[in-house]
Amino acid sequence: MSPYSARMKAHLSRYKRERLGIDEDGVWLNNGEAYPHILPERLARLNVIETIRSEFWRYFDAHSATLPLHKDFHHLNSSQAFAFNLLFPWMEADGLQGELFAALGLEPRVARTWTFEGMPDQAERTTFDLHVEFANDSRLLVEVKLTEEQFGGCVPAATHREKLRDTYAPRLASKVTSESLEEATFFLYYQLFRNVSHLDVDRGDVLVLLVPRANALTWQQAEIFRQRYLVEHVRKAVRMVAAEDFVVSLGREGTTPRRCRRTWRCFARSTSRPRICKPSGKIVAGGAVPRGSFHVHRRYVLRAGVALDRVPVDGESTPFSRRVGPQT
Repeated sequence: MSPYSARMKAHLSRYKRERLGIDEDGVWLNNGEAYPHILPERLARLNVIETIRSEFWRYFDAHSATLPLHKDFHHLNSSQAFAFNLLFPWMEADGLQGELFAALGLEPRVARTWTFEGMPDQAERTTFDLHVEFANDSRLLVEVKLTEEQFGGCVPAATHREKLRDTYAPRLASKVTSESLEEATFFLYYQLFRNVSHLDVDRGDVLVLLVPRANALTWQQAEIFRQRYLVEHVRKAVRMVAAEDFVVSLGREGTTPRRCRRTWRCFARSTSRPRICKPSGKIVAGGAVPRGSFHVHRRYVLRAGVALDRVPVDGESTPFSRRVGPQT
């Protein structure tokens, strides 16, 4: 296990015990073993932070037919839960979403629809953590990573090669450099090329890669991809946003909705050192969620009590495994 993974899981394990009051360890479904950074499956809904928990799960229950949870959602390092916690508060902040879009590097736009796990092409099957359609028909496509050590690649089978030839090569021909469509390069950056294939730059589409800067391997991989394989006009439409900067920006005063500010303050506080306050009680099946608060140094960004840039740089599992396999 890498130092980054070990430190992140240690933080999440303490959060589970001290913030959520859960001593029971959850099971990784891939091997049947229990780990302290995993929630019991029956308590998976606690992986959404308390400031938005009730509202989010009402939204989920109304959209569950088109919003599948990842198999490992009960893992506290789930990037899907990270995306929900970061982005959901803005879905109902009508008329005040300009600050969100600004924090993602976009000019002001009017959102028409918001979709988690959006799939623009049902035949091609790529999903985005967040898919937003704007009133002018342009789209925002967001891919979120937390502990993954890279954007996903794959070992190509015959079906992958056929899809490269028939689907991705035509879509990417005007968007990437010629070497990008060579198998060795394309399948190494498989997820990123698939994401870019959905961009209509002329229409004004933007792809945002929302990643902790502290996760340097993933951050650097995305930077190399942008600089080396995208042609200039497409590169401008692919934005990298550090999760640390994103949370700090949206936690400031201003027109940010109060509920959203409360959520961001669950991520970042200005104190001398990270600490987790004692919760009011334990979680048991059917019991109440304990209340309390936690604080972190302003340079830290928390998701479920974890300082994203406090752990050593490395990674955990490939992001492609999020869609086709397990994440521990």
